[in-house]
Amino acid sequence: MNGKVHGMTSVAGKRETTLNLLRTVLMAVLLSQFLLVSCGKGKVSKADKPEQAAISYVNNLAAEHYDDCLSMMASLDSASDSYKATMKAMLKQMVREKKAGGFELKQAECLHVDLNGAATTAKVYLRLSYTNDSTETMLLPLIKDGRAWRLR
Repeated sequence: MNGKVHGMTSVAGKRETTLNLLRTVLMAVLLSQFLLVSCGKGKVSKADKPEQAAISYVNNLAAEHYDDCLSMMASLDSASDSYKATMKAMLKQMVREKKAGGFELKQAECLHVDLNGAATTAKVYLRLSYTNDSTETMLLPLIKDGRAWRLR
């Protein structure tokens, strides 16, 4: 019956389509922005500078401190627990895949920071160096939420 009832998409079909789209978008965001892996010592950042927060996030992810990573994402403040659990599972999967590919984070260094005029948002460009001598550039968008710099 391919998800349609009398020419209209069923609620279950819409839900499945929405969930599939959500998974695809989340995976694309995670893979494009958070492609890194193990190593490093993580902790929740109370960084005064956006580059400190970005490097702290990368180190938390590399150290598999997923709850700390989630707490650094401002966009998750109002998210449901199930959405946060899905995000955490996707982070774990991405890190596992990178590790299986032989990538381990050796160093994260800030290349450049673009601050807006009010210094409330920033784009932080990082160079990630891996133990297999490969490198990759990452862009992390951050926002100052009054308490600390956090991922948007």
